[in-house]
Amino acid sequence: MSLIRYNHRNALADVVGSAHGITTAALTDMLERGARCTKGMLKRSASTPFAFLDLPDDDKTLTAVHALVEQRKGTYDTVLVIGMGGSSLSALATDGALRINQRAERQPKLRMIDTTDPDAVSGALMGIDAQRTLAIAISKSGDTLETVAALALVCQWFEEAKCKLPRHLFVVSNPEGGFLNSFASRHGLIRVAMPKAVGGRFSALSAVGLLPAGLLGHDIDGLLAGAAELRDEMLKSSPSANAPLMNAAIHAALLRDCGKSVSVFMPYASALRSLGAWYIQLWAESLGKGRDAGGRPRACGQTPVLALGPEFQHSQLQLFLEGPNDKLFTMIEIERFRHALPLPADFPYADAGAPILAGKEMGSIIAAQLRGTEQALTEQGRPNVRLTVERLDAKTLGALYMFFELQTAYAAHLLDVNAFDQPAVERGKALTREILDKP
Repeated sequence: MSLIRYNHRNALADVVGSAHGITTAALTDMLERGARCTKGMLKRSASTPFAFLDLPDDDKTLTAVHALVEQRKGTYDTVLVIGMGGSSLSALATDGALRINQRAERQPKLRMIDTTDPDAVSGALMGIDAQRTLAIAISKSGDTLETVAALALVCQWFEEAKCKLPRHLFVVSNPEGGFLNSFASRHGLIRVAMPKAVGGRFSALSAVGLLPAGLLGHDIDGLLAGAAELRDEMLKSSPSANAPLMNAAIHAALLRDCGKSVSVFMPYASALRSLGAWYIQLWAESLGKGRDAGGRPRACGQTPVLALGPEFQHSQLQLFLEGPNDKLFTMIEIERFRHALPLPADFPYADAGAPILAGKEMGSIIAAQLRGTEQALTEQGRPNVRLTVERLDAKTLGALYMFFELQTAYAAHLLDVNAFDQPAVERGKALTREILDKP
């Protein structure tokens, strides 16, 4: 059975109406075009943007990470990640998804410096012991301004605590070039390279995500195994059985034909909150472009929004059901939570007007909330799809990473944009440097 089961029925025109759902003709056209993209993926080389598909097979990086984890075992209580965007979001997503499933009593904690907010940076260093901290500076280019600034402060913090940098600081960056690599050479720091052809937002399964996850005690072998299994299954499937392609086709067609300009990421699991933040960057930065793949001016993009069910049902669902019908919802269902949490039998549920709670488990309640929201959206002609995993563990999380990376690559192909650049972001970085350079 597939690690991820996919249901797109509620996005079909026959179910939510032709003004809001994908027609058979549009779906057929999108899948045929997507099949050509699959051929390119299957013929990929290490130098192409599709190189992210090979990350689950990178035994060299996996071995290096395992060796570092073994070398540092018992020497640290905190892992401090210094990075921006794709250099930090996967560490948060993996730790958020898997930490509640960890039983280790002394699992290291994660701290992040992913901002230039001085109060937040100060807060990240408060209450932790520098002598018991391992820091990882991560930047694809090696020159990210925010990362360099934070690194300077962290080095000062280590030096004030009489910590030797080579024992406490790692670097993850391109194989060569950039400030981080030269800094690491100068100070004798351990470096772990990320593949040159893989962009930051597609790097969750590279050293960018694996080194923090491994040091935090998570199952990185399981992450890669799940990603590889999902990749192999989908790329060998027919277009109609390729779930990431199917979801990309629905997103692209409903954006083009029905004005669905918002993609709502709606997991019914609190542990997937940070995966939603990771998805937001992946989807927004990959598809939000001012030119098509041929360089011709054309605004494109679909705004990603996180709506964590059932928590956000009490803040956003009114808008989703009766506000502008410009959204496509991706629901994520966990069938078996680690804790069943049966409700106590001797509580006066009837007095609260809720006798239906008697004999229920919390897991069955959240499942009912998902299905109820799904049905309500469908009744209002709001297209929605559902991804279901049996349980949330390292293997299914790896599969989810691969699913959404594949979906994004397919969607960019179908919308005729380059998923792997970010020219507008680079302009903002250049202007920031100009402003800082002024007296």
